[in-house]
Amino acid sequence: PYFQPVVSLPDLRIVGVEALIRWVHPTHGIIPPAEFIPEAERSGLVRDIDAATWRQACATVAALDVPLTVTLSVNLSAADLDFPQLAPTIDSCLTSADLPADRLIVEVTETALSQDWNRSRRRLEAVRSLGVRVAVDDFGAGHMYLDRLGTGLFDILKIDRSLVVLTESTDTRSVRLLEGVVSLAHSLGMTVTAEGVETAEQEKRVLDAGCDRAQGYRYGYPMSNADLSTLVAAGG
Repeated sequence: PYFQPVVSLPDLRIVGVEALIRWVHPTHGIIPPAEFIPEAERSGLVRDIDAATWRQACATVAALDVPLTVTLSVNLSAADLDFPQLAPTIDSCLTSADLPADRLIVEVTETALSQDWNRSRRRLEAVRSLGVRVAVDDFGAGHMYLDRLGTGLFDILKIDRSLVVLTESTDTRSVRLLEGVVSLAHSLGMTVTAEGVETAEQEKRVLDAGCDRAQGYRYGYPMSNADLSTLVAAGG
């Protein structure tokens, strides 16, 4: 796993990291997940890869020698949501790393949730019963019935970069849309994270909209566990 920082707004303090899977090939270097995850899904290896990533990520974050509490976010695929032993597997990762459950956040996209809502809800309820928090990832990029946000299942809403990187900064309708999504999430008791923040203008936009946290290249590129330890120890 590589790790990308998540910062709080407006103080820009590192409060979490998202674990992003990377294949470091001895000849071709870093191969992005878009190139190998589809094959992993076809071959049935994706769950094993995910579990190994979670285990390593939990161990890395648990070992961070810092006074602040950094949360860890990991991604769940549609295949993970189809796995009856999802909750026990996550529990095993937490136990082996001695990482408290409330420091783990599982992220699931609208696309994955739309494939079988009843099944997904059962799996996520089992994971949430461990004390793990659940986030809707890439909100605004897929399809999701809004009434599902009101089920109490989700703790965090991560706004897709398409709502952050607006084509026209003066487009008041787009700004109002972003503000509306944030307001809706807050009314449901959810924390809001803006994804894909790259510029000072975008940072101001999500801050003005009321986002609680932000993530993107402005705050750090995905990095190795060694680089993460150095960054966090230095206070970000």
